[in-house]
Amino acid sequence: MTPLPNPEVGAAVKAADRAHVFHSWSAQELIDPLAVAGAEGSYFWDYDGKRYLDFTSGLVYTNIGYQHPKVVAAIQEQAAHLTTFAPAFAIEARSEAARLIAERTPGDLDKIFFTNGGADAVEHAVRMARLHTGRPKVLSAYRSYHGGTQQAVNLTGDPRRWASDSGAAGVVHFWAPFLYRSRFYAETEEQECARALEHLETTIAFEGPGTVAAIVLETIPGTAGIMVPPPGYLAGVREICDKYGIVFVLDEVMAGFGRTGEWFAAGLSGVVPDLMTFAKGVNSGYVPLGGVAISGAIAETFARRPYPGGLTYSGHPLACAAAVATIQVMAEEDVVGQAGRLGETVVGPALRELAERHPSVGEVRGVGMFWALELVKDRETREPLVPYNATGEANAPMAAFGAAAKLGQRRPGTIPKLMNLVAGGIGKTEVVDVSHRVLCSRRLVRFVEMEYAVPRAELGKTLLRVRDLIEGEGLRVNFPIELRVAAADDIPLSTAHGRETGYLAVHLSSGMPFDPYFRGVEAIMDDVGGRPHWGKLHYQTAETLAPRYPEWARFQAVRARLDPDGRFRNPYLDRVLGPVASP
Repeated sequence: MTPLPNPEVGAAVKAADRAHVFHSWSAQELIDPLAVAGAEGSYFWDYDGKRYLDFTSGLVYTNIGYQHPKVVAAIQEQAAHLTTFAPAFAIEARSEAARLIAERTPGDLDKIFFTNGGADAVEHAVRMARLHTGRPKVLSAYRSYHGGTQQAVNLTGDPRRWASDSGAAGVVHFWAPFLYRSRFYAETEEQECARALEHLETTIAFEGPGTVAAIVLETIPGTAGIMVPPPGYLAGVREICDKYGIVFVLDEVMAGFGRTGEWFAAGLSGVVPDLMTFAKGVNSGYVPLGGVAISGAIAETFARRPYPGGLTYSGHPLACAAAVATIQVMAEEDVVGQAGRLGETVVGPALRELAERHPSVGEVRGVGMFWALELVKDRETREPLVPYNATGEANAPMAAFGAAAKLGQRRPGTIPKLMNLVAGGIGKTEVVDVSHRVLCSRRLVRFVEMEYAVPRAELGKTLLRVRDLIEGEGLRVNFPIELRVAAADDIPLSTAHGRETGYLAVHLSSGMPFDPYFRGVEAIMDDVGGRPHWGKLHYQTAETLAPRYPEWARFQAVRARLDPDGRFRNPYLDRVLGPVASP
């Protein structure tokens, strides 16, 4: 539950942060971290009481949301029983976490080496591969990210590597498949797959197959842009590794534990690597934990030969207890299956619908709850919205977009169907305000806004019924459904456009009838006990937004001027807001 605002505490937290915390990946004097007071589910809030929907899932790790009560309870119980213990001993939480993970990994990846996070998992996977093969080199792809520690960042195939790249890490980079921006002049997925595999094998041949210990790939590259590999690519890499005695390492730090609709993204292709790294979603980030899942052949290498590596907090009891509870919750609540269904029926279709309306979207790609939009200046040429690794003025379009997103600003095109992700859990007070706003536009645009008070218990199904009404009437949806709590503590769920009042927003194409929509909404509100308590109608031209007229009487003069034939009259609004004289 969102606490009452406490800006004084927030200011103190912010001041201490600025004085003493050194932030990662940042120029320290150029950042302005938000002071966060708490989080629950998919939301977090600041000390002013402003609530945010966290579309980043932390850093892509809160796969079950913040503060899941069963995981919190498991951590508390473990702390009361055994807070910490050295990794050389058999501990119940550690053993059970390893067992549950091994049950879900593909093939014979049955041994689990625990780390503190994803980067050190990659470090140890590479060390194991080199020791297992006796070879020095490791191949990894451009457009990849594997962590911020020395070996992991050198494996990384994006600009975050450059400052730490001494050229002495034994890493060789190659091009992985990415059809939209193919390096192989491919026109189909089949061509891209075949040519990418040929390129990889040629790279190995010229580097010397006997010098290559491992190939490290993100199963689906994450921060580089969610490039789902074409069918057959990972299987082809597996064949190349087997041919040359190379260890195949899949990095599942970001994609693992349900994000793709499978426990691990490797399940989408049926490929079994020799080593697989994980972190993040293993316990939803509640306590730092990562690890390496190890095949039988590599585990045998260290059966009688000591593995020269370890970590003080390897398999920490609190982290492992959180992992056990998280995996159990994911199984009980079918989180993995739900991610797959949402991707297939909600997120994917809605993003593709958005792309059809917006020329700046060049491509939609993803799976499960792991998606990306490729933003371009020109769909035909595929020129990126900003250049690769753009900074300063060159990055201005993306900087403006990011700033707008952080401020909660919205533009036409936000996807109403995403309401399905949150509608079921919305509303923790007795009454909430729901409103809808309808636009009808070509040269002349009509804005209609109505608000209703809806009992909290009816809110979720009311939203779904309104959505079904919109789709049933064949209305083109271009605006988001947004909500706010309007109860004693007055905590907003949405403050889009800087408004104090949130609203459910719907866009109607020019000429689309308003009456069926409003009659349907009225019937739904009558059924659920909703009551209209405010409304507004105003116009804008294609060039400028006319002043807004909250008083219905003042609107008459504007209507007479802009709508002399009464085309936009609406009996429902006339009835609710009072009669309007004919122009």
